[in-house]
Amino acid sequence: MSRTTAGGVVLALLVALAVAIPSAPRAAAMTSWPSEPQYAQMQSDLASVESANQQAIEQGGTLSPATIEYLVSMLPDPVFQQIPLADDLIRGDPAALAAVTHSGATVPGCPPAGLQLLAGFPVPYGFYSTNPTNNWCMPNGPDNGCNFLPDTRSAGFGVEIYDFRAACRQHDNGYRWVPASRTAVDARIFVDAVADCNTRNPVIRPFCYSWAAVLFTGVFLFGFSAYGDAAREGYNRPVPASGVPPLEPAPTCAQSSHARLVTPGNTTTMSRGTVFNLTGVVRRHNRVLFEFFDSSWNLAATHLTYFSEHNCVVHHEREAFNTNRLPLGTVFVTATYAAWEQNETVRRQHISTLWITAGGGTTTCNQPTHAWVYGGPTVYQGTTVYLTGVVRRYSQITFDFYDADGNWITRHVTQPARDNCVVHHEPEWFSTWRLPIGTVRVNATFLEWETDQWLTRQVGTLTILAPPPPPPPGEEDPTPCGGMRICEPYPTY
Repeated sequence: MSRTTAGGVVLALLVALAVAIPSAPRAAAMTSWPSEPQYAQMQSDLASVESANQQAIEQGGTLSPATIEYLVSMLPDPVFQQIPLADDLIRGDPAALAAVTHSGATVPGCPPAGLQLLAGFPVPYGFYSTNPTNNWCMPNGPDNGCNFLPDTRSAGFGVEIYDFRAACRQHDNGYRWVPASRTAVDARIFVDAVADCNTRNPVIRPFCYSWAAVLFTGVFLFGFSAYGDAAREGYNRPVPASGVPPLEPAPTCAQSSHARLVTPGNTTTMSRGTVFNLTGVVRRHNRVLFEFFDSSWNLAATHLTYFSEHNCVVHHEREAFNTNRLPLGTVFVTATYAAWEQNETVRRQHISTLWITAGGGTTTCNQPTHAWVYGGPTVYQGTTVYLTGVVRRYSQITFDFYDADGNWITRHVTQPARDNCVVHHEPEWFSTWRLPIGTVRVNATFLEWETDQWLTRQVGTLTILAPPPPPPPGEEDPTPCGGMRICEPYPTY
């Protein structure tokens, strides 16, 4: 049975997600909201139980049932009344985890108007541009961090427990622009904080969820004086004679702002069922909205990423996209994001054009698909080898080289295969000076013409020998190869 709420602020969110969250019995807890000293004691108690489980956090393992019960029981009853999801998250219920795995899927949309908008000003935020990658399309604002907890928390040897900076920034913006009721804005900080927790390993998550509940408790109890307290000329104050003041500048980043697709072999031709990733560099703690359109520019699919990290990067690992969501043929891809170089507006750019095939082999070639390294398998360091193969027409092969311990060394991306499906070897020479002495594994990622599917295969192992010493004067090798280049006939097709 789902936990009932007394004026629960997250109930509407759960209904919208259509997720039924079962509840388990829990130990007795505080029956009312804590006082400030009790709130401080909650943080101290949580830090203590975290410290007692430091070995499991650092080395992996499982938490005891008693630890889980303690994490649940230390939170006051009103937290579970406001956020019934918290109980089941701490206990590791899979349905609860699925409800907020990625906050981008449920980001609140633009309100009819900000609640403090002056009469006669444009909706929803007066003379400030909306940002569809913020909650409630809010304009950007300063990065003030978290007020009731440290922005981030680590345990032991730098193992990160949480990073709530993005959640706190969105909450600060909500208090500043007042797009919705205070209870709705406070509920959102828990969802955004939990989305960070879900990126942690299973041992760390219960502690992270508990800290998210403590964060919610702090803003719910003590944040009331800041809600709607920010004065913004051009939104909730008259426009001065000097004009609408600019927004505060965004923090600087090491790379210029951009958004891109990470596809197999960097291709733009993919069959249905191919999975690729989305990434970019944008304003710190912001998202990217990717939109996919058919050849007539009808919207086919969208993907809103999770927040960028403190280094402004949207990590691609969690941003997977399946081409089953796309129509066949030409697909145009745009990205909308807040560039850190310009905090006033958002960019919407056409970043790629994809060609989506049905799969099952739309190309016929004279040879089966394969990729290989011509030369070797035992060569002196400095020997030139050639990378070649037969793949789907006009697609490329990506060769990756790994040392004996599995560490990635370097990459070579070929030119596209020609009409006959062959990646011609002549331009694809590769100097083994780029490789260490010892065993080197070679993997290739390519588009199989028989199925139109992307594959990654180990295609060879090279043994790299130390270069031989130079010959004594007068005994130089008269051939142009001298043991350092392949002098055998080139491969033929």
